[in-house]
Amino acid sequence: MRNARRRLRGSGKGSRNSIPRQQVLEFLEKNKTEHFSAAKIFEALIVGGKQIGIASVYRNLELLSSLGVIRKVNLGSGEAVYQYADEKRCHWHLVWPDKVDDIEPDNELVEMLDAVRDSLSKKYGVDVKDTVLNFFVDLKEDD
Repeated sequence: MRNARRRLRGSGKGSRNSIPRQQVLEFLEKNKTEHFSAAKIFEALIVGGKQIGIASVYRNLELLSSLGVIRKVNLGSGEAVYQYADEKRCHWHLVWPDKVDDIEPDNELVEMLDAVRDSLSKKYGVDVKDTVLNFFVDLKEDD
């Protein structure tokens, strides 16, 4: 969390460490492996006795994701979910109809993705900072 606070202070984007911002960030940090909609974060904070408005939750989620402190992920349902951003450059999901699992790719897949990132960097003159891959899945039906 210290690194997250440092990024907030240095951003200059209205990023003082307000109580609502700290509450949202602490919630996501405590639940690092989970994905939450803004509404679920709001609900959890209220149930936990925090005094925060839904608009504050949305504003802080947008700021924190723009700073790279948290990840905003669109999983195809129309509603974004948020997760604390670890230091990895690549984040992979298996998106099931009723849940989301983080997956760790093997070295061969990571090397392939690194080659794609390098190619994009050269072709478009950009620095690819992060990659999120979503695989939308169902159980295989028996053949």
